[in-house]
Amino acid sequence: MKRFFIRLGILALLVIICDFAIGFIGGKLVENAKGGDTKRKYSIANNTNEEFLIFGSSRAIHHYDAEILEDTIGMSVHNCGFQGNGIICAYGFYKMITERYYPKVMVYEITPSFDYLVGDNHKYLGELHYFYKGGVIL
Repeated sequence: MKRFFIRLGILALLVIICDFAIGFIGGKLVENAKGGDTKRKYSIANNTNEEFLIFGSSRAIHHYDAEILEDTIGMSVHNCGFQGNGIICAYGFYKMITERYYPKVMVYEITPSFDYLVGDNHKYLGELHYFYKGGVIL
């Protein structure tokens, strides 16, 4: 019986070590992403410092051109919209951004299917899972 518990302890230790190693490697892969949504999420959460931010779902991505807005209003602009996400995801990114600085202007493109209708809004939090560290979104 003693041998069983020793093996069980070793297995638990190996699982914990593997978990930390995979988490560390995954974090480094996210930080060094070369493109796509992963790089976009990491950039918004950790690097964006523009004065004017646009949040929302696909409508925000496709209907607001940051370059045109920059020329028109004379402020730096960043489009932080994500395909198929609502205000819950935008709020998570807002919290991460305001840990670093406060933008002068923020626009949120309201999409009724993501923001008004009753449903499981927690599914939109999946975009933030890269940034979840020990109970706190960083």
